Amino acid sequence: MRSILKRTGLVLLNVWIVFHFFAICTAPASIPPSTQIARSAWRMCSGYLQALYLNHGYHFFAPEPGGATLVTYEATRGDGSIDWNRLPDRQLSPRLRYHRHFLLTEQMAALFRARPDLKPLIVQTFAAQIARQQQAASVTLSQVQHELSTPDQVRAGRAIDDPITYNELWLGEFKWHSAPRPD
Repeated sequence: MRSILKRTGLVLLNVWIVFHFFAICTAPASIPPSTQIARSAWRMCSGYLQALYLNHGYHFFAPEPGGATLVTYEATRGDGSIDWNRLPDRQLSPRLRYHRHFLLTEQMAALFRARPDLKPLIVQTFAAQIARQQQAASVTLSQVQHELSTPDQVRAGRAIDDPITYNELWLGEFKWHSAPRPD
């Protein structure tokens, strides 16, 4: 009986290892331009990859990466003081916090594209979290898309942070009778 359990365990472990390797390979292979087979394999493995957070970063390194999504906010406290900031904040330390905030803003933008019906809820949740952290009575949010410079712009000497590469979209103003309690 023990031999059968051990053998079954080894078979299952080997099947899982093969599937895991296959799934890991489908993530970068499914990025356009890709074949129908690669996209079908991705659909089969996407739940597994996303549940284990193994599908991160591939689009960033894709043949044509998109711009960066930033979020700017203005938090007004009950005493009238105002805090303006941009997420991710380049001054964040340790650097891991910067990258986590960057991934949050990128995930927000991805959700806006995938589920536009959830946009109001996502924006309000972001605003509420900022209000909690800043102890603010109101928060104004904007989404800022920072587009990559084209090769011609780089050759012409345009700075990477030239204002023309930023597009701002107002997301809303959110008010509370009192600041949400900090967690």
